[in-house]
Amino acid sequence: MNKLNNYFFGWDTNEHLEHFNFWNSLSNYEFNFRWGSFRENKKVLDLLKKGDSLFEVGCATGTTVRWLKNKNILHKIKYFGVDISETVIKQANFLYPNEIFKKIDLGPLKEYYNKFDYVFSRDTLMHQEKPFLFFKELIKCANKGVIVRLRTRDFGDTDFNIENNCQLHYDSYWMPYIVININEIIDFLKNMKIVESIEINRSYEILGGNANRFLPKDLYFKSAGTSETSIYLKIDKTKKK
Repeated sequence: MNKLNNYFFGWDTNEHLEHFNFWNSLSNYEFNFRWGSFRENKKVLDLLKKGDSLFEVGCATGTTVRWLKNKNILHKIKYFGVDISETVIKQANFLYPNEIFKKIDLGPLKEYYNKFDYVFSRDTLMHQEKPFLFFKELIKCANKGVIVRLRTRDFGDTDFNIENNCQLHYDSYWMPYIVININEIIDFLKNMKIVESIEINRSYEILGGNANRFLPKDLYFKSAGTSETSIYLKIDKTKKK
């Protein structure tokens, strides 16, 4: 079994590809219904206007491209998707050869700073060893806004110890799974002058005990107020940082 600090290897496996290929097997009708039920995906549609650019960090097999194409938006914008998994990037390039996908390494996103109108990153923050630092990297890439989905808790401090906050993927790899206190992340974002507004949508569910997650005991109870959470940040980079 890989050590926790080598967790990213789990994403570069055939099992990871098969997991995301589930979406590709759906009919357009079922895909639109399921993918359209998530608030963050709806928000992307609401925001994008003709000529906008979208940078997706954690694009997997190009599911967002399919969503934008089905909704007749893809041809109006500039899309660029990146992922740390070579297996899913190959599949995305195969499925959507006219779009741009790229494999990247873990680390700062310096070459993409200030280059896109919007940044979209779904279910990536909770798998980072340093989620706040990663969130800041996403914000640095956007000029108009950032849309993310993560996992949050209403009560209790964030526990950043990945030995106690992790998830078993594909029976071989322990990934970080950080559930962030909602007030901590709001305070973090409010301290960034370029963040003009914060929009939050939460779908409450108990996170502990599901999908091979190894989490602190309080996250196994409703009292922690855990949820799938989407956040939209409106960015104004004319303000000083």
